[in-house]
Amino acid sequence: MDARPSDFRRISAATCSRGASARPSVSGMKLLRVVRQVPAPLVALVYLALWVMAEAGRQPTPFVMFGLMALAMALARVSWIAALVVLALSLVATSLGLVEPFRSTTWPAYLGIAFTIGLIWWGNRLLRPRVVSVVTGVALTSWAAGLMVVGGRWGNWETWTGSSQASGVDWSQLAVGGTIAIAIAIALGELAGWGERRAWRETAELVDKVEAQQAELGLAGERERIAQEMHDVVAHSLAVIVAQADGARFLEKTRPAAMAGALEAIAASARTALVDVRGMIDGIVDGVEPPQPTLAELDALLDGMRDAGLELNAVIAGEPQQLGPAQQAAVYRIVQEGLTNALRHRGRRSSVHLVLDWRGPGLSIQLVSSGTGERSTEESGGSGRGIPGMIERARLAGGWLAAGVDDGGDHRVTGFVPFRTAEVAAPTAPLPHARGVAA
Repeated sequence: MDARPSDFRRISAATCSRGASARPSVSGMKLLRVVRQVPAPLVALVYLALWVMAEAGRQPTPFVMFGLMALAMALARVSWIAALVVLALSLVATSLGLVEPFRSTTWPAYLGIAFTIGLIWWGNRLLRPRVVSVVTGVALTSWAAGLMVVGGRWGNWETWTGSSQASGVDWSQLAVGGTIAIAIAIALGELAGWGERRAWRETAELVDKVEAQQAELGLAGERERIAQEMHDVVAHSLAVIVAQADGARFLEKTRPAAMAGALEAIAASARTALVDVRGMIDGIVDGVEPPQPTLAELDALLDGMRDAGLELNAVIAGEPQQLGPAQQAAVYRIVQEGLTNALRHRGRRSSVHLVLDWRGPGLSIQLVSSGTGERSTEESGGSGRGIPGMIERARLAGGWLAAGVDDGGDHRVTGFVPFRTAEVAAPTAPLPHARGVAA
């Protein structure tokens, strides 16, 4: 296989692309933007609830005016123009006598004008909305002050503290008081806006960090998956080739005429490995999953391991059931890795007993390797991915797997993959013919 530098760059780019796809969507940021609109309706709700409770039982009660003021506050951060229009309409309706006006006990409700202007400043940093809202707010406050003193309506009026004050309240005093209330509301809105913008920046930075970490985790997971696939394909193929090469070396001394067949077997194994690796690389570059093995290919795997020198006895118990494609691939890789480990660590001519038991709620796998055969004179250490990879594949298939050496010194692999009929895309391929006892 001619691996060019451009190939590796394409593989790297494809891997990064897959990792980037693990980044979360912008739904989290959209949710934060929705949350930013909550304060204005909340202030409006509190304002309305307090005034309704305070004036409950009194007649007449200006519920419509309370509602219009609360509506203006609720709209302040969504549409500042609509909020100012609602405030103006409320004063127009009061002036024309269309709604019950604020009176001696409810006049402080006009502070809703100041609250609305403060909320507009909180939610807008543009100059135009701020200037227009301030000018409009001062004008509306002056208008409201005029409504409170025109026609001698107020006479002796009570403040919200319940104290009485002599008549002769001046319009300018009320207008200035309302303007001061607007200035205080603007200062509070500006302070709240500064705190919110700071919190927003910190939240955005935190979201960026979380997305970057998730992207890194996605890349790490993708690299681990590729490494596991490479291990499963390459390690198995090389183990078979090494075993066949060792066998050919022995044949050179005892049966020179059989050398041609041994070399042909080595070449066939190398070609199969080359095709598998090329298919894997093409799948990575194209951004698609490479073809996964099925149980239909298990027969060729067992024959290949026997040709490599294992004394393999396979048993199929029960009637085969349906497994999903991912589960079939998991079973194939588990059996492949177990046989590869037996060949590498036990050697040629070692004994392996494989049982596939379908008599239950899932497929039970038993693989026992025993004895010591002809091992390579230069045994290299493993990568440490074999057994953990088998355990992970069984877990992803919905089952479990355990591996280790029993009391008799035999290496035993025991696994279970449950039937998942809802995930089956196609019937399980015909199983290989067992060489041994079929229960």
